[in-house]
Amino acid sequence: MKRFLRKILGKNKTQYYDICGDNNKLIIIENGVERLANKETILGLWVSIHGNNNTVKLELPIHFENSSIIISDSDEADIFIRKTQHHVKNFSVNSRLHSGHKLFIDEDFYCNGATILLREENASVKIGKDCMFSWGITIWTSDGHCIFDNTTGELLNDPSGGGGASSVIMYG
Repeated sequence: MKRFLRKILGKNKTQYYDICGDNNKLIIIENGVERLANKETILGLWVSIHGNNNTVKLELPIHFENSSIIISDSDEADIFIRKTQHHVKNFSVNSRLHSGHKLFIDEDFYCNGATILLREENASVKIGKDCMFSWGITIWTSDGHCIFDNTTGELLNDPSGGGGASSVIMYG
């Protein structure tokens, strides 16, 4: 995946977005005015949306580098990243397999290497104003692993998050 992203985010590549499904929107907000980003690109950001009724809103200015937002087989995801004066490098958001994912990142977010994995039904992550992420950060909204009782073989958790929504909230 990293090699693929590096290839499509290379300095001399023309960059378009991969958006498939019904009622998916990539919205750019600039000076308080919203517009649909059809073939408009944001340097350093790859967006792929596969599913239905998903919305990604990006408020400019945002200075992305080697970053991606991927919604894969998910419906009704809502991702909103507010403007920032800082660089957002090596940042990825991955919404996959479940519906109703929410991600909100407030103003002046700084990132040097973080991944947010939205994996449970109705999972949400909210990152407050002026938050700073160093490199090597991964945020999961599900543990993704099965835990079995050694004696009975009974499944002790639901790694897919079928038990309900999870929320992660961080403030700077």
